[in-house]
Amino acid sequence: MGAGYAAGEITRGHVGVCVGVHGALPAAVRNAPTPVLDPVSGQRTEVRCIAAVDAVLAEQARVLTVPELAAAADRLVQHLSPPAPVGADRRRYLTFTRFLTGRWSAGSAAVRRRRSC
Repeated sequence: MGAGYAAGEITRGHVGVCVGVHGALPAAVRNAPTPVLDPVSGQRTEVRCIAAVDAVLAEQARVLTVPELAAAADRLVQHLSPPAPVGADRRRYLTFTRFLTGRWSAGSAAVRRRRSC
């Protein structure tokens, strides 16, 4: 990205979009090993995900406008780090039940919303 900016092939707006992608991706996604195929040798290697993302964005920044790159970057972020479904945290639950014998059982139960009076 820096080389393209220094050569005048991409604008400051393109760089801003790419910086935004870095901030939008969680560290676990950025650092995850990602398989890539070398187009010259055809050899498959693993690199950090953010390195692959940077390479793709740098290549696309040379041919896309800033709004087009922003749309592509948003799709890329959504694909690599999809948002959790609404209410997913409310669907996680665990109940403990104690039997008359003194044994405990763990399991899930329906979440009930409390009504306020």
